[in-house]
Parts: sequence; C-alpha cells; structure tokens
Amino acid sequence: MRRAALVAILFGVGLTASAQVAPALALFPVVVKFIGMIFHRTPSTPSGQPTVTETPGLTLEITDASVHAAKQSCANWTWAAAVETMVAPEGVPVTQDDLVTRAEGGSVCKDQSPNFERMTHALDGNFYLEDGHKVHLETRNVTGAPTVIDDILMSMKTQHPLILFWKGRAYLLKGVVYSEFLISSNGAKVFEIDELKLVDPIASKPEEREVSFVRDRDDANEINGVMDVRVVPEDSQSWLHPETEYGKNHRSPAERPQPGLAPPPRTIN
Repeated sequence: MRRAALVAILFGVGLTASAQVAPALALFPVVVKFIGMIFHRTPSTPSGQPTVTETPGLTLEITDASVHAAKQSCANWTWAAAVETMVAPEGVPVTQDDLVTRAEGGSVCKDQSPNFERMTHALDGNFYLEDGHKVHLETRNVTGAPTVIDDILMSMKTQHPLILFWKGRAYLLKGVVYSEFLISSNGAKVFEIDELKLVDPIASKPEEREVSFVRDRDDANEINGVMDVRVVPEDSQSWLHPETEYGKNHRSPAERPQPGLAPPPRTIN
C-alpha cells in the first residue's frame, strides 16, 4: 500500500497568523502543499546548511466531540448525520431525512456518499431560525486527500469540526496528531499530519465510534475529500441594530405584527 504524507508549508507564520483567514476561506489554499510521498530528512546536516528541528506528537482535538447517529446504516446517511451534528448548535432546522432527500431525490440507502455537487446543492442556502432570524449555510469542499493543513489545524484549535470522506463514508473529523518541523534558515514551519481522529456515525457499538486514519498505515488515495459547513448570519450587524430594515422585517414570531381580522361576511337580504 502506497504511503502518503500530509504536509503544510507556512513561510514565516504559524497558527496565530492562520487565524486571520476569514472562515469562508476555510479549506482553500494559502501557502500549503500536499506532498504525495514521505517527507525525507538526512540524518545529519552538512556544515553551513540550515538545520531542521522536529517536534513530534503534537495534538489538537475537539473536546468531547460526538456525532449524531445515522438514522440508517448506509454510507449516504453518514454525511447527513455529520452535517446535522454541525448545524444543530446553531438551531438550523435541517434533519438527516431532509438532507438525504434533497441530495438523492428520496429517502434511499446507498453504499457511497453523494458527490460534492449534490451535497452542496442540498446544503447551500438560506434558512430561518425559530426566532425569525435568517442564516445562510455555506459549504467548502476539497476533493481527495486534504490539501490545506493549516486550516485543518486551525479548525481543530477553534473547536470547529470538519467532515472527512473516507472510502465513501463520512466521518466527523475531531482531532489531529502532527509533527512540526522548523527550518533554521528562514523560520519556515512544516506541519506533517500523522493521524486524523474521526467519529463514525454508523458504528454499531459506542466503543467503536472513534476511529483513526493513520498516515503510515492507511492509504491517502482512499480519502475522498473534506467538507466544511459554516452557518453565516444573513446580516449580523442588523441583528445588533433592530431599527434597520432587516430588524423590522425579521422579528421573532412573537414580535411580528399580526394581520388584522378579516371583516365579517356581509348578509344580503
């Protein structure tokens, strides 16, 4: 089985600088490369050459991460369960049944997740919360093995889960184990991911829920892609200023003016 490395190169910046990237740009390249081979280092450094300092075994993990159980033990329900998990804290009214029906044209069971085009079509759009506020669901996808390692690290650092598609099934990505390499000549940092910690929505037993993709054991070619799902307020400033037109038209149901009663029917003698 061919081994592959997941590597990110950040020239002169670390995770703090990555935090300046807007959430909508998550999973899109900044200064990152995916290298389809093991990162080789010579055992000794010739005189006058830059040194590489390795810090292995670094971990970023979302505290107490869990995923909603898939309502059907089918691969195409795993992504719906993962999405439902990600948007539920924001109060977005979407269910697994809704998502599968939108993506597949019906409540069907398949051994592969839908393609990214179908999933994006099912997800992207506006939704009204119970309090009347309007939000926008926005997805970002990367096909194949992860290409933006710094954004993955930042998502874990900010406790924001992602969805990893592996062998046709979706898993909630809840943590990473990685190594950092610091190049002395210019301060460049290289992040090499060694393990992706996942939660399986259709594991039959609770103790089988947590699984891992290990770089030196598993095949990166079997990773189908990564998805990020963001809940974006339609007009966050207007939420703070209800005197705006948005605030007038998007009050909670209890605050909205009720239409007047229809006049009683006329009696014709």
